[in-house]
Parts: sequence; C-alpha cells; structure tokens
Amino acid sequence: MLKAAPYLLAAVLLLALVFAFLPGRGTRSDTGVALEGVELTLYPAQDPGAWWSFDAAAVQHDPFLGRPT
Repeated sequence: MLKAAPYLLAAVLLLALVFAFLPGRGTRSDTGVALEGVELTLYPAQDPGAWWSFDAAAVQHDPFLGRPT
C-alpha cells in the first residue's frame, strides 16, 4: 500500500493540474432577474391613509453590476 501512495498522489496532482488549466467559459451566464409588467403598492404602517404606487413595463437586475438596469 505504501508503495502505491506516491503514484496515487502523483495522479491526483496531475489531475488537479489538468483541471486548473482547462479553459473557463468565455461569456458569463445570464444570471440576472427580468420582470415585466411590474406593479407595486406600498402602504406605510405609520400613515394608514397613505399609499405609494410604482409601476414599470420592464425591470432588470444585473448581479455583477449590483444595481437594476
């Protein structure tokens, strides 16, 4: 068993080296969020008679930029 250990270690290191130098994806995946026809109404708890309404035809969020676009 001890005689095989260096060969096993070398194989694992070689495999790790191969995976380390594999090319990654050239383009980033589309991981953002896209919403269409968004309507939002807020009712503040401290002013029962008030309400705020927001709407948008389309809203997108890009997590790589960290802001809506």
